[in-house]
Amino acid sequence: MHLNYDDRLEIEKGLKLKYSITYIANKLGKTYNTIKSEILINSIKSYPSDFNSKRNQCLHFHNKDCKIHNICNDNCIDKHCYQCRKGKSCNDICKYYEEYTCPTILKKPFCCNSCDNYKACRKIRVVYDAKEANRKYEERLSKSRTGPRATKEEIDYINNVVAPRIKNGQSFGNIKLYDKNITKSTSTLYNYTQKGYFDNLNNLDLPKKVKYKIRKKDNKKEEINNDISLLKNTRSYQSFIQFISEHSDYNITEMDTVYGKKNDNSSKTILTFLFRKSNFMIAILLPNRMAKTIEKEISNLKTTLGFDFFYILFRIILTDNGKEFYLIEEIESLKILNKDEKINMFFCDSGKSNQKAKIEKNHVEFRKIFPKGTSFEKFVQSDINLAMSHINSYKRKTLNGLSPIECLINEFGEEFTLNLLKLLNYKIIKDEDIILSPKLFKK
Repeated sequence: MHLNYDDRLEIEKGLKLKYSITYIANKLGKTYNTIKSEILINSIKSYPSDFNSKRNQCLHFHNKDCKIHNICNDNCIDKHCYQCRKGKSCNDICKYYEEYTCPTILKKPFCCNSCDNYKACRKIRVVYDAKEANRKYEERLSKSRTGPRATKEEIDYINNVVAPRIKNGQSFGNIKLYDKNITKSTSTLYNYTQKGYFDNLNNLDLPKKVKYKIRKKDNKKEEINNDISLLKNTRSYQSFIQFISEHSDYNITEMDTVYGKKNDNSSKTILTFLFRKSNFMIAILLPNRMAKTIEKEISNLKTTLGFDFFYILFRIILTDNGKEFYLIEEIESLKILNKDEKINMFFCDSGKSNQKAKIEKNHVEFRKIFPKGTSFEKFVQSDINLAMSHINSYKRKTLNGLSPIECLINEFGEEFTLNLLKLLNYKIIKDEDIILSPKLFKK
């Protein structure tokens, strides 16, 4: 319980009147331990005057058992050091010095305020003064609100072990999922970084948030959408909702594209797929963003994975209204695998990217390695595979502390997942080796 200055004045007054601690506590409406702690913590120790000679405050002097002599090497063999009158104090130079404590302050009320011999006493005194006690309290309160509430070992661990991982693109939240040596909360760690408590970290090292521009309504695109065939109209988002309600056991995959430096059909683009349950993402580097190119690369993916893998993972595909996805029947068909079955493709409503929010959110991780404005022209598919290995190995708070690969293992089993990783040329990256920043590639 906190005490104010008026409370402390009452305590000082009560001590002078020789009131008991219990009486003072009841009068102020506080507990006994509160008043006792206040006296013990905020009392002032004062030493007697050195007038005429410095007072000897050694325990052995007061107990009259001191036998020490000649500690200053002045050949004073005939008398003990405490008897010396040469202006030197044995208290300051004797290694056996122990400060004497008056028995009065070892018992209630633990200070000298109520002592009858207070003014004439030449011993070390402990005095409770309301004004000084309040000053000490406010000073201690101020110090407690400044600086990090962390040990030197904790700060050193962040600087030496965690900082390199942060600079590799990982976040505090992710690192806490697998590193149990970090006891502070994520918000506390960000605040400490903001205030400069870490020597090897600053705000520039923290993963940047991807900023999305407000999307303007594209009238031209809307005209194109109005001309889409009946085939596409039967694959609307409302149809998607109806279909998944009837086929709850089918896996849902979201599909999208990520543009490079130039947002045109002729430059390299990334085609991405995300499995909703696990957040596992596949990325394919395209030479351009033409509909025929996308259909060809999806056909190549069908061949690479084979019927069993592709049919299980891509039974339902949800994508946006981009014109690069217009070859609907070709994408849905599995004839390339000599199968009569087909998959089911659906489209989000125009301008409703939140209908496939998981893949949009996962692009934030992708953009940590390939920031907006990055040209994909200098990259090859093996680079993209390496980036996806790091992204899919990255633990997420939204996945209950698991990585997308671990979620995929929980969903389909370890053998299935490891075979899929092998087919995609992905690998599992250790937590401490994950890099989610452009320095993953030195190109």
